Amino acid sequence: MRSLAFAFVLSLALPFVASAEEVQYAIPASGVSCGGTAAHATQSVKRAVPVDAVVADSKTGIVTATFDDSEVDLDAVLNALQNAGYAPGEPERLN
Repeated sequence: MRSLAFAFVLSLALPFVASAEEVQYAIPASGVSCGGTAAHATQSVKRAVPVDAVVADSKTGIVTATFDDSEVDLDAVLNALQNAGYAPGEPERLN
């Protein structure tokens, strides 16, 4: 009986749960130009924001971040880069 009541309550609550979507952005980051700065940018975002993945490419200066948009705001990723000393450019959504 308890499981039936729980299922009923859960069915009422489901429409109000935010739908999660994994998103991926490519963010140009001025100052990411070598292996050291790429590693620093990557670690800075990982420490500040609960992203699923982040990779900075020193050859292109692009930081690619993947995250659940119901848990993480793109502005938080951009702020983490800015606070680490990099100038984020206009992000491009990849998916």
